[in-house]
Amino acid sequence: MSVLSISCSRKLVQLLLFAVVLAGCAVQADEESNTYVVGEEVYVYGNKIRPLRSPFEVYDFFSVPGCPPLSWVQKSPSFGRMLLGDRMYRMNMKLQFELNTTNEVMCTFTPTEAHLKRWRKMIKRNFVYQLVVDDLPASFMFGATQSGNPAVYTHYSLRLGVNSNRIVSVAVESRGPEPVEVGRVYTFTYGVQFIPSNIPFNERLNSYLGERLLNLRFRWVSIANSFLINLFLIAAVAIILLRTQRGLLQPADSELSTLEGGDGIIEGTGWKQLAADVHRVPHRAELFCALLGTGAQLCCVASLTIFATVVNGIRQRSIHGVVTLMLAFYLLTGLVAGFVSATQLMRYSALNPSLLSNWFRCMQVTLVFFPTFIVLCGFFTNVVARIYHSSRAVHLGGLTFVMFLLFLVYCPAVTIGSLLGRYFYRRSLILLNTENHYWQWMSFWFGASSGIYMYLYAIYFYFFRSISSGFFTLVFFFAYSTVASLAVGLIGGFVAFLSSLVFVKKVYAAVKTE
Repeated sequence: MSVLSISCSRKLVQLLLFAVVLAGCAVQADEESNTYVVGEEVYVYGNKIRPLRSPFEVYDFFSVPGCPPLSWVQKSPSFGRMLLGDRMYRMNMKLQFELNTTNEVMCTFTPTEAHLKRWRKMIKRNFVYQLVVDDLPASFMFGATQSGNPAVYTHYSLRLGVNSNRIVSVAVESRGPEPVEVGRVYTFTYGVQFIPSNIPFNERLNSYLGERLLNLRFRWVSIANSFLINLFLIAAVAIILLRTQRGLLQPADSELSTLEGGDGIIEGTGWKQLAADVHRVPHRAELFCALLGTGAQLCCVASLTIFATVVNGIRQRSIHGVVTLMLAFYLLTGLVAGFVSATQLMRYSALNPSLLSNWFRCMQVTLVFFPTFIVLCGFFTNVVARIYHSSRAVHLGGLTFVMFLLFLVYCPAVTIGSLLGRYFYRRSLILLNTENHYWQWMSFWFGASSGIYMYLYAIYFYFFRSISSGFFTLVFFFAYSTVASLAVGLIGGFVAFLSSLVFVKKVYAAVKTE
């Protein structure tokens, strides 16, 4: 390695370490300690509003005609909230810890005809509000239909569970329905009640997960059931492959037999004929290696996220924290993507030296393939969210910060991984039986087909099992399903190719060739 390359690598490593510290600080940034003293003010934030049966169609809490927020200054969002488009403004509610109130006025509001028209539409679609108290969300109905006439709720009763000096539960009940009529003045009120609770603070999110998911016995039975099914399938496939391989490797008279009346020898047929061909370079080797590297990276991201969630406890992590965690792992595992793709390309370059000059192109494909796909899906969904005035639109600040991290962390990580993989190297039975030596792409597609299955199931689920409807929900559901299916397909393709590579090396190690 040249002195210039070593110097560049050192600078990239230093830059990457600095970026890791910066990203770590962003991930570790926590909010307040969630502890209160008697009489201390408790903030209530309005988060979002959505139809009851359409979880993707989300709008800002205060985009609905009614009481304005106490201030239009947003609560400082976490990085995960910025990516998910969450916006929170403080509501005009004055809550003091451990001090109950009954009928406090939030605001008075006289709606116009346009406002009433929107209210009726929202009541017809069963819209629900969501507010946040001490990082705990609580949902409540916007209105209801009484005797065929729409009515809007004007009183909100909050019940806050308290354990010691911490809030461990939040519940909101809508009351006081008033008919939606022109010229009526609506007075919105609220009340709060602090009630003692035995729920530990570290288990306060359990109620959002459901008892079935939290039941330890249920989880162990599910894990054991999945493990036994997979073990049975692996054993069945292994027995079939071992018996087939043993039968094909046994010397038979048809393999080495003398022709009647001659001295010729009939060589084996089928997969043994490919002993010199199975390790040939596949078509479009740069793309193939880039896909393998991306699959290895996503496999690491999934494994690290699952491990971190299990260690820290899924009950204590919100979806926003998991999104932040996944992004951090994705940025840092760019090393894996670059290393795997470069190493595999160097293996192929030993058979085809012309590939040595294509390592930079392979690195570029590894660098832009998956992020470009996510950016395109995100751009399309963002445009739809803007058209519908939905809060699903990503914050400009969050988008800018993601691009900053991609350039500061991800690009150097992939580059360093590619350089390490480049210089480090310098220091499927049915296809083979049909004499098809193009097994690399085939094995990758066999594994990647799991992503196709996942996408087909998503289509079935949306149209036949889901209660969601509307163009907005359809766009977001299938955009997210496409990204998830692509990620699963790349992971499956990487694992399938790795398994096939081990199998091919083992099976052809037993074949004696001239």
